[in-house]
Amino acid sequence: MVLKDITVYLTEKCNFHCSYCYQKRGKNTLDFSQIKSFFDFFYPYLDDECYVCFYGGEPLLYFDKLRQSVDYLQSINNIQKKNFIYTITTNGSLLNRSILAYLQKNRFHITLSFDGLNQDTTRQPGTSTKILSKIKEILKLPGIQLEISSVFTPETINSLFKSIQYIIARGATDVNYYLSMIHYWNDTTFKILRTQLQDLSDFLITLNKRNGSIPVQNFRNKPRIGMSVCTAGQDRLVLAPDGTLWGCFLIRDYFTYHDDHEDFNNFSFGDLDSFIRSHGSTYSKILRNHRRLRQENYFTPQILCRDCSEKLECSICPADAAFTSSFLGYIPDYLCQLYKMMRKIKKTFWEKIE
Repeated sequence: MVLKDITVYLTEKCNFHCSYCYQKRGKNTLDFSQIKSFFDFFYPYLDDECYVCFYGGEPLLYFDKLRQSVDYLQSINNIQKKNFIYTITTNGSLLNRSILAYLQKNRFHITLSFDGLNQDTTRQPGTSTKILSKIKEILKLPGIQLEISSVFTPETINSLFKSIQYIIARGATDVNYYLSMIHYWNDTTFKILRTQLQDLSDFLITLNKRNGSIPVQNFRNKPRIGMSVCTAGQDRLVLAPDGTLWGCFLIRDYFTYHDDHEDFNNFSFGDLDSFIRSHGSTYSKILRNHRRLRQENYFTPQILCRDCSEKLECSICPADAAFTSSFLGYIPDYLCQLYKMMRKIKKTFWEKIE
């Protein structure tokens, strides 16, 4: 194992009730003793530069355990001095000066979930103004890298462009949008999305001509060519709130909803203690299943992805697709068309940029 990314999934608990949340709420929360065992065992397998991610639920509900975790990992890193890049995904509601000072001290990358103009309806009523003030405060802190993550549903897609524009106007230089995969996108919402992305593309082209920036991650990198491969389990692992190990948090969340699924035991690395005792055989056995998660092995109702002329341009997360199809690697037709449309708009964007 050479792990470039590990995630401490602190808790299933959250203080928000987002309308599109795919996570199954629970009471499980990691004990520090579990986190300590996780770090002790996997430390030798961590790459010299490794992302250490804190996730939930809402991880700041247990900031004390996050701080214990970082402090402990730093203490065992005194000899080899690996480069750890700390990240946290949070709704931002619990951020205060003390927490921000700690995150700044340890140069955290913060992914802050904020839905722009839809914040008070999709995430939590009455939180928009408070989160905007937190964003303004964070942007003034050197040492913290801030990414704003926004989610849109078929009901809110008509405000995607204005919401992203609104966030950028408040100083954000790193924005990412996601489409809710637990909703069905029909022809009407499909057309609205196309118009919204075209408007966003035109706006970003103008912005790029003015200052050379592309603040929206979805457009920032040139279209890729090559077979898409999910690296869950291969270079990353997640310690879940119930003490089990998974290849990524999305796969874990999917199987939490489908704990009777026939593939559950094929993608779970089991509980931490059992894995430590038998990791030699367990890791290689489960890894074989993760290595099948390649674009060429996926399929739609109409075609095997390996037979698609666009297979080297396509990149669909198998777990994302599974939330709508109930099967890892099965991609509904509407999702396939959605991604084709987004690729086309991005390709045109880069043709104009260049």
